[in-house]
Amino acid sequence: MSSPLDGLITELENNFTTPRRLAVIGSTSFWNHSTPAICEITGRKLAQIEDIVLLTGGVSGVPETLSRSFWRHQKPESTSRILHIQPKGFIPYDYGENLTAGDTFPQRRWVLAHLAPVYLLLEGGPGALQEAQWALKAGAIVIPVGCTGGAAKTVYTELTANSEWLKNQWYTETAIAAWQDINNTKASVETITTAIMILIEQALEQKANFTHTKETLITELENVLVAGNWQAANEITFALFHEKIPKDLENPGLIHYGDLDKIPDHILREIDRLWVYYSQGRFGFSVQWLIYYQVILESRINNDMEWQDNFREKVGRSDYILGYNRDEVNFDLDFKLDLLPPGYLPWFFWYDSTNTNLRSGIIGGGGIGWEAILFVASLLERCGIIYPENKVWSRAELTDAISKGECNFCRGNFQGIDLQGLDLSGCYFIKSDFSYSNLSNCKLNQTNFYSANLYEANLENVQCGKTFFQKANLEGTIFTGSQFTAVNFFQC
Repeated sequence: MSSPLDGLITELENNFTTPRRLAVIGSTSFWNHSTPAICEITGRKLAQIEDIVLLTGGVSGVPETLSRSFWRHQKPESTSRILHIQPKGFIPYDYGENLTAGDTFPQRRWVLAHLAPVYLLLEGGPGALQEAQWALKAGAIVIPVGCTGGAAKTVYTELTANSEWLKNQWYTETAIAAWQDINNTKASVETITTAIMILIEQALEQKANFTHTKETLITELENVLVAGNWQAANEITFALFHEKIPKDLENPGLIHYGDLDKIPDHILREIDRLWVYYSQGRFGFSVQWLIYYQVILESRINNDMEWQDNFREKVGRSDYILGYNRDEVNFDLDFKLDLLPPGYLPWFFWYDSTNTNLRSGIIGGGGIGWEAILFVASLLERCGIIYPENKVWSRAELTDAISKGECNFCRGNFQGIDLQGLDLSGCYFIKSDFSYSNLSNCKLNQTNFYSANLYEANLENVQCGKTFFQKANLEGTIFTGSQFTAVNFFQC
């Protein structure tokens, strides 16, 4: 990441009074017939945003067309600015502010690629592609309007192929739909520009939220992840968590997993996004949760210890490690990426007041129990990293899915429907809603209702063998005449 131009980057950053910075990159001449209109309308819409800095490379085509439209449509009292970053010797533009960066185009590209948290890419050749790749490597969000072709299409395709990154980056249904729209060659210009604005506004908000942290540990985390220094990244991740959690007065070096809900959503999302992106989808809390979730689905047994053991084995930690000393010579995580199994990291640190002996584990593995991974999962859910929106099921849809061998109905909405007499044995209804539903006379052997809502549900005359109701809401649930064998009602 180091460069002789880093000092110049720092100097130029002194010109910015706001973290809301958007750089526009792309072709210097238009190849797609709709691109000029997209630039014109996007510039007009951007002009309605207050206190934003629009950066360009001081070239014609996409950057000039969009920024001129932005300039023409600005309100007289607007605090927004336009900054053109140009190599030495270039003729300054007659609008906005002109700043010099480097002697050549490659030098200017490097500088521009490190000045903004968000980049908008339309069309583009090899130079714009290089700019976008540098910006991504620096941890910026790049919005490539794939429908315009060129470098934008290339970057869009590459980013979309990383499904975990995509889900973590655009974590709302509106943003996901917008991401699809910017690649739709049949969409109208209005649809495309509306989608662009949705993505820009979410990206700017996300980056602005952690500006105070970005200056320290987030920047350090990015740098070590770029370098593939996984051990350092792991320690910085713990430090980020520890920075946001009030210190334990008796044991100042200890983090209680129940305090993790004090981690701000945007920090948790950013940590997970960086791990997923720089590990090419192999590491991250969301990756670990998906592996753990799959373990639950594959086990067909409601046994949390077995789930934990299988999870540790899948992520390459079959030994039950209670702790280690930081000075041990065999503690070395800096292996080649392709030699580490998916989900191997982050390896959470939980250490004592002396800050020397560390209890360790991947969320829920090693020294951390099953409750910890489910708690961390609830945080990921809270900030939109995992779990899809609840699917509303009908009796017919459920019976059809079961007849086809499906068993994963977690997060489903079964509220108020009549499921009387169905055989739901072996199915997973983790966090599903059965309030006011009729499950009388159902077979529920080895069925998993962990944290499900069964408020005032009718479970008369059901067969429950090794059924899992841990943490389920059973207020008003009717069990008259039901048969129970080895049922888990813990914390209900």
